[in-house]
Amino acid sequence: MDPKKLFFDQRFSNVCVYCGDNPDTRDHVPSRVLLDEPFPGNLPVVNACEKCNNSFSVDEPYLACLIECAIHGSTDPDLVKREKISRILQEKPKLAATIEASRCEDLFGNVSWGPDTKRVRNIVLKLARGHVAYECSEPQLDEPEHLVFIPLSNMSLEELQLFECPPKETIWPEIGSRVFVRAVVGPDVYYDNGWHVIQPGRYRYLVSYGGPLSVRIVLSEYLGCEVMW
Repeated sequence: MDPKKLFFDQRFSNVCVYCGDNPDTRDHVPSRVLLDEPFPGNLPVVNACEKCNNSFSVDEPYLACLIECAIHGSTDPDLVKREKISRILQEKPKLAATIEASRCEDLFGNVSWGPDTKRVRNIVLKLARGHVAYECSEPQLDEPEHLVFIPLSNMSLEELQLFECPPKETIWPEIGSRVFVRAVVGPDVYYDNGWHVIQPGRYRYLVSYGGPLSVRIVLSEYLGCEVMW
């Protein structure tokens, strides 16, 4: 029997993956503000309600700009290399001012940033829920047991190696789900050591279903995130 022709449980195919309500729109996961143009083909898309979809529209540009400003150590649009982010900072001076207010520089010129953790958490959880729904065909609407985000450069070598290494899967996912098909047929060309690479250097994620259900995300090869249920 061809595993590509097996179908998953349809009970969750018509709900908002973020709140469980009736969906009236679709959402890219990840949001295109986190990617560069030209966008990759066949971006993951999930069902969402308009209320949830709109609720992320303020925090997603914040996170995208914060990461780029942290990478370059400045909120000056002329010093930010990503054209899209430079444009956002120019068009939204209040957003740029908000990020600038979180910038700290010590006596030795070392720059650090104090992110709005609530806003960052909102988007990290949104992304994780979208990836789980897309890959496993079953939304995770409960609060996660674990959610953390940290710059990769702040991890110890041991922590980074553990984060990058895909866990051993001891449980097979639901028949017909995307992770099931990949487990049986094999990974596609967009995979690298278990990671689904949406855009090289910009966005990748890994969904693990053996033991605790978990999602790992790396944004701009700068911010590492992990969410577990």
